[in-house]
Amino acid sequence: MTLHPKNARLVAEVRKRWYFHEMERVFAESVRQSGLPAALDHLTGTMRAAQSSVELLLDERVLSGKIKDKRQARVSVAGNGFQGLVAYALAQCQQAGLLDDRLVFVLKPRTHELVKSYASIIIADETQKPDFDLLIYCDGSDVGPLGYLFY
Repeated sequence: MTLHPKNARLVAEVRKRWYFHEMERVFAESVRQSGLPAALDHLTGTMRAAQSSVELLLDERVLSGKIKDKRQARVSVAGNGFQGLVAYALAQCQQAGLLDDRLVFVLKPRTHELVKSYASIIIADETQKPDFDLLIYCDGSDVGPLGYLFY
């Protein structure tokens, strides 16, 4: 099986994050030790193992003036890093043929058309959307609306 083109773009975007390289390295080591998909059971450990290297990167960014509040940046890196790591790990599983190649992973999907069409609720004059970090859906002409999955 192959990586869905949309997931290839997602992986490329996640890899551009200034802090992600160390998470990717630790995940690769976990895959070498446990294999796929077992490495997915250790994503929290992967994040913890990458933490000291990410802290050094945070320190460098504070010293260079790119970050003003290290604590806030740490919270952002932890949240965005974990959701990026989950999507990256799922993409690795897809590329290895463990997941259907029609599955697409979307980070921060609040503005995605599927969310607008299937998960938004209008109450009075306000639109309510679910709060979730990752959308997984099946992208294929043979899949109808019931084939879409929200996580």
